[in-house]
Amino acid sequence: MKAKSGLLDSILMINSGSSSLRFALFKGGDSPAQILSGKFERIGLPDTGLTFNDWHPGVTEMMALGDG
Repeated sequence: MKAKSGLLDSILMINSGSSSLRFALFKGGDSPAQILSGKFERIGLPDTGLTFNDWHPGVTEMMALGDG
């Protein structure tokens, strides 16, 4: 799909399991580059969490989303 003028092409990949969801966002182009990735873990349980990494090397964010 072509982007409209001024908008970036991007690709979102999603992989889901029974209690997790992983995702990655890529900048489109001839050689796609990953700009964000992450995962939701233990979905539906008290200690559900979200972890994600942006394109800056070594930058990782984690947060608890459940009541645990």
